[in-house]
Amino acid sequence: MHLISVVRFLRSYGNLSLSLALGVVAMFVFVVYLPDEFLRMQRSASVIRDWIAAGPWSSRVETILRFVLDENRVLLITFVLATRLTWELLVVQPIRVVVVQPIKAWLARNQPQGDHPATPKGDLPAHP
Repeated sequence: MHLISVVRFLRSYGNLSLSLALGVVAMFVFVVYLPDEFLRMQRSASVIRDWIAAGPWSSRVETILRFVLDENRVLLITFVLATRLTWELLVVQPIRVVVVQPIKAWLARNQPQGDHPATPKGDLPAHP
């Protein structure tokens, strides 16, 4: 029981770590190979931050918003979300279509049905 809990815990953090790593790599590649586009993205993030922070907030709330909505932080979140979406569409979904669905269909076809001797007759006893 404890091993299963540990595996689930590590799998969830592995998934988070993979997302962050892919986002950081994508952001680094963008900075190195497309610096002008990255600068344009930073400027756009700055305009969005200023637009949000310019609302009818108190100075305390505006300070917190400006801190939380830092341009690089917003861009990192954007890159992480974009790489997660790309990963899902280009890797995970094709694996589900090519591998998982045929296995499920094969298992459904090979289930014992009707009066097969391996199929229990009647209702199964309820578990307490």
